[in-house]
Amino acid sequence: MKIVDQKFRVPSRRSITSDYLPKLRQHITKRLKHACSSTDFLSLTFDGWTDRRMRAFYAVTMHCIDRMGQLNAHLLTFNSLS
Repeated sequence: MKIVDQKFRVPSRRSITSDYLPKLRQHITKRLKHACSSTDFLSLTFDGWTDRRMRAFYAVTMHCIDRMGQLNAHLLTFNSLS
């Protein structure tokens, strides 16, 4: 990276987990709260499935229509079932 930009410093694993990821989570949470508060109706969808190796997964999504008439979908969680 020093060839591209000599002032660039690759962030450490510790700074990513203690600084960048919490800030990103706060930013995404703020955007989701704004999306929820700026719509009159929203729906939550739960979807479950298995892959070819019979591992089970589920996802929860939120769908809403904003004031401009655009359909928005947000993935709230995606997890494996054990």
